[in-house]
Amino acid sequence: MRKGNPRSLDRLLRPRTLAIVGASRDDKKVGHVVLHNILGAGFRGTVYLVNPEAKSIDQLPCYAKYRDLPEAPDLAIIALPSPATLKILPALAARGTKNIVIFSAGWRETGTAGEQQEIKLKQLAERAKLNILGPNCLGFLNASVNLNATFGRVLMQAGNLRFISQSGAIATALFDYAAANSLGFSEFITLGNKTVIDEVDILTYWQTAGAPHRTMEDLTSEGLAPYQPIGLYLESLERGQEFLQAVKIFSRHHPVFLIKPGRTAAAQTAMQSHTGALAGDEAVLTAALKSAGVIHCRTLEDLFDLSRFASWERAPQGPRVAIISNAGGPAVVATDNLTEAGLTLAPLSGAAKKTLRRWLPAFANVNDPIDLLGDALAKRYQIALQTVAAEPQVDALLVIITPQLMTQIEQTAEVISALSKKWQKPIVGALMGGQEIVAGEQVLNRYKIPSFRFPERALQALGALWWWQKWRQTTAKERRPHLKSLPLLSRAQKIIRQHQRRRLLALSPLAANTLLAATGLATPPSAAVWSGEAAGQWAAKIGYPVVLKLSSSALLHKTEQRAVITNIANQRALTAAWRQLEKKRRSLKQTRETPELFIQRQIQGGIEVIVGVKRDRNFGPVLLFGAGGTWAELIGQSIVHLLPLTIDKAAEMIKQSTVGRLLTGYRGAPASATTELALLMTRLGELALRIPAIKEIEINPVIVTPTRAWAVDIRVILNQT
Repeated sequence: MRKGNPRSLDRLLRPRTLAIVGASRDDKKVGHVVLHNILGAGFRGTVYLVNPEAKSIDQLPCYAKYRDLPEAPDLAIIALPSPATLKILPALAARGTKNIVIFSAGWRETGTAGEQQEIKLKQLAERAKLNILGPNCLGFLNASVNLNATFGRVLMQAGNLRFISQSGAIATALFDYAAANSLGFSEFITLGNKTVIDEVDILTYWQTAGAPHRTMEDLTSEGLAPYQPIGLYLESLERGQEFLQAVKIFSRHHPVFLIKPGRTAAAQTAMQSHTGALAGDEAVLTAALKSAGVIHCRTLEDLFDLSRFASWERAPQGPRVAIISNAGGPAVVATDNLTEAGLTLAPLSGAAKKTLRRWLPAFANVNDPIDLLGDALAKRYQIALQTVAAEPQVDALLVIITPQLMTQIEQTAEVISALSKKWQKPIVGALMGGQEIVAGEQVLNRYKIPSFRFPERALQALGALWWWQKWRQTTAKERRPHLKSLPLLSRAQKIIRQHQRRRLLALSPLAANTLLAATGLATPPSAAVWSGEAAGQWAAKIGYPVVLKLSSSALLHKTEQRAVITNIANQRALTAAWRQLEKKRRSLKQTRETPELFIQRQIQGGIEVIVGVKRDRNFGPVLLFGAGGTWAELIGQSIVHLLPLTIDKAAEMIKQSTVGRLLTGYRGAPASATTELALLMTRLGELALRIPAIKEIEINPVIVTPTRAWAVDIRVILNQT
């Protein structure tokens, strides 16, 4: 039940009848808590209880065996230990129940024995075609049917936020946060071990039969944002490409934000190339989420902040923010944080400044950020907010309140709430302090105005929503790039097949050069040479200077291992270089891939960059660009983009990179051929898409001169067949 055959989850997430297997009278047991939650939320369907040791619980009859139930429930919630769960599942399947929630821990997260149990669980689910949520999960809630099928403390307050969490602990923390801030959910689903059902299944289901349709008018009348935002906490992503396809459908209309822990995994398992190391798991994940319009949260604080902000406030239509404060210090600090959040100060018109000067004290600052001074009462905030919100060049407002002696915090919060209804612009509060500002926060929560204890948190959330809005505007105009036919593609495919037949996992340097020439890319004149005399004859014909290289898969970084000699200007220098590398070649262990000496015309001058393609196991082929040669690890910064890649996107990658400043003519130096470089990047991407047998390509360096982009040192790794 995967791609092309989505799971039918309606009776799982919106059951008409359900059974609790392991229902309990003991209020300390999961089987009692989930029953209490289901009854307390006002579930309108039928609830059956299975417990062989009780006649009834909470006035509901208990059944000794699952087969004794009057009907086959749509959903079975199992509140039993893992061994007992495995034993009872066949009875549930035999009775006709296809949808199951398993709470228990004790599966693969506990070691080998638990992993074997989980394998059996999956096999049983496949045979009986069961939809299983979990195991090791907290359950789910669905406000549309008043169902709280969790064993957590959840305030069943309806909202527009949908959430998927792989962690039950994160879910319980978010439930408590939501209760404290009057935040409601539409649906909240915990996945646990994802043995059967994963996030792609849930997102695919939501596409066709998700939360009941609610119009923008419905949402805004309740003080909510005109979206149905989706938050995700995921510890793994096994079906990355399907996930991106599913989530991008939502991102076009609703904010989607995600956190996935494990940012340092790439450093722990660095691959055997610059491309692998620089385009590690985290870089690829970031590029993947960016391509799908998903806001990438770096911290749990980001995740919690966006849960409230995206639920309550609309995204800004532009980056221009007006800051209004009763203290200069916090306003200045907030100004410092604007750029980091991708925002700018809003320019105020002369008319607005004139109005502010008329009504504000003489020493108040009427330029953005606006300082109302420490004695500002609610009325002064109201005048400033009304004036600034009316400005067409203001896209959003940040209101900072510090608890000074005369500050009317609650009244000012009421003013903010009233103006938020009038103006269709996001207004966010930063109420700084502790106990003094709690009452003001409660007012803003009641009216669903997002507020934060520090202005930088407010700006971070506002900036994230602006990034998403900008992505929507850009994506609406984008078209999937059409893959053009590559010159000599059949020749490139033939080269790959020849190496596969010989069971070689890497192309020889000469074959790699020929492969790239088949894409129409510029490669320096090159040849494999087996004697010093042949090398001299070749150099005399092509011209000096030349480069001599010892090429082998055992020599990844030839410069560091002294396997490349550059700036060979004459026959004498070439003879000395040949002797040096020939000695090194003989010392290498012989394999099926015999080391060879490789001569190449040296490209003079230019800027060295790296361009590489690798196939990520989750998200497919990605292209990396950054500083190349010996600078690759020193500068470190690189840009990653999922394939396919357009010329425009390639040009954008070049512009965004650190090395891009050098390419455009740094300090009077001539500009490099960035158009040729962008073409090289797109064609390399096309080659990887056309020939799936290519696992990885690395060109390091590509030397970019004022007229050409030369693919100089090429490494091609093949997939194992």
